[in-house]
Amino acid sequence: MSLTTKTVTGDQFAHWIEPVAALRIQVFREFPYLYDGDVAYEQRYL
Repeated sequence: MSLTTKTVTGDQFAHWIEPVAALRIQVFREFPYLYDGDVAYEQRYL
């Protein structure tokens, strides 16, 4: 498995909001006692 880090700012980030929100939901789903969000919340948060 490889990991790539990419820095984006401003308008470039708009493209990444949905995939990053989905990733955060997937990761935090493992810890429901700490976090119970949804994609809409994540998109607003990001």
